[in-house]
Amino acid sequence: YKMDTLKLEQRVQQRTQSLNNALKDKELLLTEIHHRVKNNLQVISGLIELRKTNIDDDKSLSAFNESQSGIMSIALIHELLYQNENVGQLEFNYILNNLISNVAQLFGKQDKKIDFVITPNHFVFNMDTSVTLGLILNELLTNAFKYLPANENNKVFVETTALDNGSYCIVFYDNGRGLKSEFNFDENSTTIGFSLIKSLVKQLHGSITYKFEKGSKFV
Repeated sequence: YKMDTLKLEQRVQQRTQSLNNALKDKELLLTEIHHRVKNNLQVISGLIELRKTNIDDDKSLSAFNESQSGIMSIALIHELLYQNENVGQLEFNYILNNLISNVAQLFGKQDKKIDFVITPNHFVFNMDTSVTLGLILNELLTNAFKYLPANENNKVFVETTALDNGSYCIVFYDNGRGLKSEFNFDENSTTIGFSLIKSLVKQLHGSITYKFEKGSKFV
């Protein structure tokens, strides 16, 4: 009986070790994938940067900048996932703060200062949700850097709360001139940026509304 118990314990230990090794191999594979995706996206961004050198038209240059910003935001999230100990998960505010630095660098030539006020939280999302949220935030941040006036008291507030039904509510507000008060995402998503935001929110099974409250408020 003791011999049988000992053999069983040894088999359990061997099986546990085998599972642990498989888990470590999976984590290494995922981190390597994140690293390679990030590198490939940086190459694409570099190609766009080369193309930009021959563009004189401001409208065309702005379109290239916005495309580059979206690509670099995805690359950034894969880099954060690669560096993170929790493979495949990221904190929302960690994503947001890094995206702010990313977009600010892209628009660094503008003489513009923005004060960001971010509500503290520790909400964690998986890879797919992190990438989708990152693209939504990238569009909203790009709009803020594009349209808030230079050398003024610019502020952007971002608040994230957990709802009782297991969903989350993100409020993105800036104190700029804003859009027309009757703007509706279901009827007026005519620009590429707002059409993209609407599509990405749909991917998350969410909804988005806009209000003008002495500035632009996206919920």
